[in-house]
Formats: sequence, structure tokens, C-alpha cells
Amino acid sequence: MDIGGYLVKPTGPFFPGFTISGIVSGLIFGAILYKKEFRTVRILVALLIHTLVVGIIMNTFWLDFMYIKKGFFITLMARLPKELAMIPINYILLSIFLFAISRIKDYAEV
Repeated sequence: MDIGGYLVKPTGPFFPGFTISGIVSGLIFGAILYKKEFRTVRILVALLIHTLVVGIIMNTFWLDFMYIKKGFFITLMARLPKELAMIPINYILLSIFLFAISRIKDYAEV
């Protein structure tokens, strides 16, 4: 649970791990995409770095630490197929969103 969820409906002790993952997500996408042209390679690089660092490493560690407790690599092997399957889905959704944002930005500058 992140800070927002904890403030709205606290259902247990606050755990900052997923908040840190959210901050790192913003930093990754911001560093790679902010004020830059949205190209396929740039979007894929941002998405792959995010998936590796946040989805595969950080969130797997947090989930194992909080709930699963079977060891990081066992949890990683269970989560890896899901993370890999989500890459094309996230790419399509992110591309559509970024295209829409760039169109809005183009109209706002006129």
C-alpha cells in the first residue's frame, strides 16, 4: 500500500516499499521521455528499464519481503512470465497515451 492508499483507507501498517517503486518509476520515465520526442526505441528502452528495475527486481523483493517469504529467486521465477507478458501490452498502452498527449500538446502550442 502506498501513501495515498494508506491515507484514504488504512488497512494495516504502512509499508514504504511500493512508494519507493512508484518514485523510481517516475524517475525512469521522466529521465528518458521528458521533453523528448516519443520514438519507438525511446519508449521501449524506458519500458524495458522500468520492467527490469521496478517490476522484476524491486516489486518482487517487496512482495517476497511482505508476503511470500520463500526466497527472492523463487518469487522471481513465479513473477517473471507475468512481467515479460506485460511488456507488449504496456508498450501499446504507453504508445497510445503518449501519442494522445503529444497531440494535445501540439494543439495547446497553437
